[in-house]
Amino acid sequence: MPERREPAFDPEDAARAVADSLPDIETPVIDVQDLEYQPGPATRVNNAGVEVRPARAPDDDAPLSEEQLVEADEAAREALAKFEESIRKLPPD
Repeated sequence: MPERREPAFDPEDAARAVADSLPDIETPVIDVQDLEYQPGPATRVNNAGVEVRPARAPDDDAPLSEEQLVEADEAAREALAKFEESIRKLPPD
């Protein structure tokens, strides 16, 4: 039984066919550079002598008790409720 040969696949032809079927849309180029930023000696940040300290004490790695977990959970729920309330107060777009 003779083998059936597939036509050769040319990715450039396939890309050209897809590009021809798409509508021609003009898209403006937007320069995303911050126009207010002016690089120079006056805007350069000098971090010489800055000391970085850890925000947590070494004993903070101890496991929390059940009571502490419940308190943290309640505090998180209250914070979430306050956040949701502040969102509701925002004016619609």
